[in-house]
Amino acid sequence: MNKEEQVIAFLHANKDESHNIQEMVVIKKKLFLEKLKKNGLELVWFVELFKRNSMHNKSIEHIEHHQKVRKYLVAYQNGKFQTLKFWDSYASHR
Repeated sequence: MNKEEQVIAFLHANKDESHNIQEMVVIKKKLFLEKLKKNGLELVWFVELFKRNSMHNKSIEHIEHHQKVRKYLVAYQNGKFQTLKFWDSYASHR
């Protein structure tokens, strides 16, 4: 909250049955970018995408269970999002 008690950002979290958690900060873009510029800062963050089959689903036990992971470096420069994928891998239970 800001000084005027307006919500300008919040943390959104999602948790599955295996207690895996995905979190994301949601913020008012215009205000955030103005503050970054005013303070001479740049926006840079990492993104990790994780995909998997549910091992708890007994109807697909015969299917190979893959886990896919991709990682990106993201930067907001000159009004555009720039991405660089630096990891792309998978694993299996077999």
